[in-house]
Amino acid sequence: MDDVIDLRQIAGAVESDPMLFFLTVDPVFDALRRHDRFAKLLRAMNLQPF
Repeated sequence: MDDVIDLRQIAGAVESDPMLFFLTVDPVFDALRRHDRFAKLLRAMNLQPF
């Protein structure tokens, strides 16, 4: 897996500055969407339009 996302780092950054949430969510979804199992999960949860 080329794209390693450390959710703890993202959570820490967002906690200190909530506006970062909007900058981090899209790249996270994009990275997860590249992995088929996560893409199916995201579609099932209706979190991201496909």
